[in-house]
Amino acid sequence: MIAAFVNDLLFQSKLRAVSAHTGAVVTFFRDAGDPAIGEATMAIVDLDAPGGAKAVADLVAGWPGLRIVGFVSHVHAERIKEARAAGATEIMARSAFVTALPALLA
Repeated sequence: MIAAFVNDLLFQSKLRAVSAHTGAVVTFFRDAGDPAIGEATMAIVDLDAPGGAKAVADLVAGWPGLRIVGFVSHVHAERIKEARAAGATEIMARSAFVTALPALLA
């Protein structure tokens, strides 16, 4: 299962469409402390959403070793820096994330 912290409806739709194609199970969360996240193999975090870096930090603290992939507008250098400091495994520009999504969910 892939835990997704994505509020943007467009990206939720993209995640649903690609997961339907790849067979991946994507579950959307709002709380990084939700016990169901323990079943996740990866978390995807929208770093443009309010609290994105905090979600990364909470995931790192609560679920050590979980792969955390964040995506963000390339112009938000401060959000990228915050997510790196919080412990995100990978950070991608939104456009690169969309391109990589099928491989991420495979």
